[in-house]
Amino acid sequence: MNKAYILKNEARKADSPQDLVRLKEIYPALLKASMISAKAEKYFDEINSKEAINMLINEYLEPKGDNFADELTYRYLLSEGDSFGGHMRNVIGNMSEWNLKSMLISAFELYEIDYHYYHNNKWNPPDSQSDIYRKAKGFAWSKDDSGRTLMFNINVPFLEGNGKNVDVCLYNCHHKNFSFRGKKDNPPTNSEKELYLCLGELKGGIDPAGSDEHWKTANEAISRIRKAFSDQKKRPAIFFAGAAIVETVAKQMWSQLESGELTNAANITNKDHLSSLCSWIISL
Repeated sequence: MNKAYILKNEARKADSPQDLVRLKEIYPALLKASMISAKAEKYFDEINSKEAINMLINEYLEPKGDNFADELTYRYLLSEGDSFGGHMRNVIGNMSEWNLKSMLISAFELYEIDYHYYHNNKWNPPDSQSDIYRKAKGFAWSKDDSGRTLMFNINVPFLEGNGKNVDVCLYNCHHKNFSFRGKKDNPPTNSEKELYLCLGELKGGIDPAGSDEHWKTANEAISRIRKAFSDQKKRPAIFFAGAAIVETVAKQMWSQLESGELTNAANITNKDHLSSLCSWIISL
């Protein structure tokens, strides 16, 4: 893990992703972040190595803008595989949420929507800091003279079972009406179900072998959400976004989209999917 911190600090010395190749000290780490294993590297000549690193820079680092050092660190951690155990799984899970937040911020900026983000127990206007996507627990904006408050990892008190935390909740209320007591969230209650506009489940696991299990877990959570709102005439939209979606899972998701059980779905590693999902969320 310490190697990843050192890599991030070294990468921050570069003014742009293209400048990383000039930092000879991290060249081996760049190759590793390009998913070139030590075994495979033996068969790579200088030209092949440069091509792999250029692909890493162009496909993954450049699109992240000022956050390219974070993305490089993430790619490096991926190359380390299971050696980081639970920490690695947490990083991957966080990246899915961070990608969604980052795309939401881009959408706010493109549509010129004034927004606030929730951090340190208060609502803050956007600032020059580049890591809002990592700090924000939620976002708030206005739409058609109404307030919109979107929160991550929020407790929905009237859900049955142990899984009461929902990855994403969008409320039809002003952020000033959304209160917190210390670290405990205070979302709308059972008598205020009509304030829930949208609920979503995120699964960041990137191993295709675990796709079915991730979908099974998310689908169980989605079923609890549907049941909790079954007494409402107007039910909230529900979406699922996963990082690894195999064909069998995609077919099940498509079936639920056709039946209306799911309102939207996306592969969170696909930027077209992710941008479409974020535009849809903001439109609600």
